[in-house]
Amino acid sequence: MIAIVESGSTKSDWRIIGDDGQVTEASTAGFNPYFIGMDGIVAEVTSNAEITQHAPHIRTVYFYGSGCSSEAMNAVVADALRSVFTVADVHVGHDLLGAALAAGQGDTCIVGILGTGSNACYFDGIDVDNGRASLGYVLGDEASGAWFGKRLIADHLHGMLPEGIHAALNNLEVTKNTVLQRVYREPRPNTYLAGFMPVLAEFRDMEYVRSLLLEGFGAFLSRYVCHFPQHRDVPVHIVGSVAHHFSDELRAASVPLGLNVGRIIHRPINALVAYHAGR
Repeated sequence: MIAIVESGSTKSDWRIIGDDGQVTEASTAGFNPYFIGMDGIVAEVTSNAEITQHAPHIRTVYFYGSGCSSEAMNAVVADALRSVFTVADVHVGHDLLGAALAAGQGDTCIVGILGTGSNACYFDGIDVDNGRASLGYVLGDEASGAWFGKRLIADHLHGMLPEGIHAALNNLEVTKNTVLQRVYREPRPNTYLAGFMPVLAEFRDMEYVRSLLLEGFGAFLSRYVCHFPQHRDVPVHIVGSVAHHFSDELRAASVPLGLNVGRIIHRPINALVAYHAGR
C-alpha cells in the first residue's frame, strides 16, 4: 500500500492506495512545519481512524507540503510520519513539486500555488526551479488567502470598508481584540486570516473586492511568475482554493501581463494519485 498526501497550511488531502487499487480518502489539518511540530503532526494523524487502520500496511508515503522547502523543515514532517508509518519509506517534498507534478503533467510550464499561502516555480518536466522563494504570510504570500484576509481585516479595523462588508465582519464579531489575540497569540494565524475568503466571495461583485482581487493577483503574477524569463513562452498553471474560487479575476489579472494561464486545479491530490499510480 502507498499513501499520497498533499498538504497546505490549512488542510491535508490523503489518498491511500491498496494492492488491489482501491483508494481510501481522508483529510487532516495542514502540516506546515513552520506552524506545527512533530508532536502535533503525530497527534493529528493518529486521531484519524481511516489513516491509522492502514498504517501498519503502508510501505511508501509520498508527502508534498507547504513549508517543506529545507532539509530541517522536511525532517520535522518525515520524522513524525515515520513514527506512525513504521514500516514505510517516507518521502517529503515541497508543495511546489507536488503542484508541478499534478498540473504540469510532465510538460514544461510555470506552476503557481494560491491557497492559504502562495508560491510559484518553473517546471522543466522533471525538476522545479523555485525562483523567488515565498517569504511567508508576514512578508509575502501575495494573493494568498492569508494576504487577502490580512488586507480585509486591516481595512475593517480602520473603518475603510464598504458598509455591507463592514457589517458582515461585525456580525462575525471581528474586533481589534479578537484579531490581535488570534494573529499574535494563537497557533496558525495564517489559517485564521485565510478563513475570511468566504466574505470576499460573498461580496465579489463590489468594486472594493474586485479591485483588491486584481491588485493581489497582479502582485503575485508580476513578482513570482514574471520573474521567470520563460513566463510568456510557456503555460502558467495554478493550483489551490483561492485560484479555483476566483479564477475569473485571476485570469483577468493575467491579461495585461501577457500570460497564458492554463489549468486551474482546486486540489491536486487526484492528479498526484494518477502520477504515482502510473509509475
